[in-house]
Amino acid sequence: MEARKRYPGGMPFGRPFKPEHEVADELGDRVIRRTVQLSMDRFDEPL
Repeated sequence: MEARKRYPGGMPFGRPFKPEHEVADELGDRVIRRTVQLSMDRFDEPL
């Protein structure tokens, strides 16, 4: 894996050997979930 060559001591932010795209997916999921939650809250308000 290219990521292991770049970070031989493990990946940054305390996730040893986790592929970069998985980390990115996790962060993206968190952002999307938060955004959806905010959107839902907005739609719940009376017009």
